[in-house]
Amino acid sequence: MTQQGYKKSFINCACLFLVGTIFQLIFGDLDNSFLHFPWGIIIAAIYIYLLFLTNYLTDKHPCLYRLYDHHACIASLTSMVIITIIFGLTRQDDQSTGLLSTLGFTRMTSSWEFNLLLIYFTSTVGLTTIDDIYHIRKRNMVSVLSHLFIFIVLVAGIFGSGDKIRVHIPLERNEPTNMGISDGKPYQLPFTLTLNNFSMEEYDPRIYMVDTISGVSSVEYVTFNKKGEIKQLGEWSIKVEEYYDMAIPDSIGFRELEHVGAAPALFIRATNILNKEQVSGWITCGSFIFRSEYIMLNKQYALFMPPLIAKHYESDVTLFHSNAQKHHYKIEVNHPAKIGAWMIYQVGYDTERGRWSTSSTLECVHDGWYGVVHIALWMLLLTGVLMFITAGGRKKEKE
Repeated sequence: MTQQGYKKSFINCACLFLVGTIFQLIFGDLDNSFLHFPWGIIIAAIYIYLLFLTNYLTDKHPCLYRLYDHHACIASLTSMVIITIIFGLTRQDDQSTGLLSTLGFTRMTSSWEFNLLLIYFTSTVGLTTIDDIYHIRKRNMVSVLSHLFIFIVLVAGIFGSGDKIRVHIPLERNEPTNMGISDGKPYQLPFTLTLNNFSMEEYDPRIYMVDTISGVSSVEYVTFNKKGEIKQLGEWSIKVEEYYDMAIPDSIGFRELEHVGAAPALFIRATNILNKEQVSGWITCGSFIFRSEYIMLNKQYALFMPPLIAKHYESDVTLFHSNAQKHHYKIEVNHPAKIGAWMIYQVGYDTERGRWSTSSTLECVHDGWYGVVHIALWMLLLTGVLMFITAGGRKKEKE
């Protein structure tokens, strides 16, 4: 019976995924704009009322219990973990095309498959929480609280999604602005941002071998960060005889100079391990003020350095609030700034200028339900601590 129960529950999840796929193909992405205030609160209230009604009717219609028995809970949780991993391994890009894009896999939060499974999982948690409350004397209080706070986080995340405002704001150095773009329309922010400086740290230069006839580059590459290094790429031994982290071209090749538009330049001597043939020359990825340079090894193969890859970048900004308050932030990827219900993220820069970029692109996100989620998460953390403490107490009693 247990295996049969799990089988039916996982079949239900698979059916929801299939229905979501059909809806995705017919209707396209799920538009959550209808959940904006006050409709998000109204629909959330109706949803919670329906959960209470379902739980109340369970005694008269025992088949409803299958919606939130332990088989359904485990199946819904497992399905959410699996689909989250799948979406996590798929690049999220609104502009992408192809089969994955058509199925909505490149836009997780807007896909029907993800949202239907999320609603089902939230419903199982909600019905379990309501059942816990009705039978609270027979339940472990810490477990009841953990279910409750998880349910609050899920409901706030789903029904508050329509109140999220995302504003892309391009900044130029020393030019204050409070205007951005939201859903393709101008949007005025309640504060003004000024970019003081943009800084970037890049990975060491990479050197690849490319077939100049087919245009195919080697998978392998070598990196250098100082003069005198020797490394092997294919059948070639590569030695760096001169290394400049910042250089510009001159009449004899390159000279070291920290100047706007400067780029790494290496003087390389490559020796063929098999026939001892040697070639040498300057190699650089170039920049927006001068072109790249490569070295021909023979009539077919060449060494080249692609544009440097950003390792870390951040924007030094000053924020002026409407109440005349002034704040200073250093905003970097995965380290946003927070002011009130607004979160400010680093999302882009002038890729052509790279480390010499004088502009930066930030994304300002407003979430009216952030406070609810924030409190619920902290309470969930506290519940986890209590669960750990009480588990220790029960273990001692058992001993």
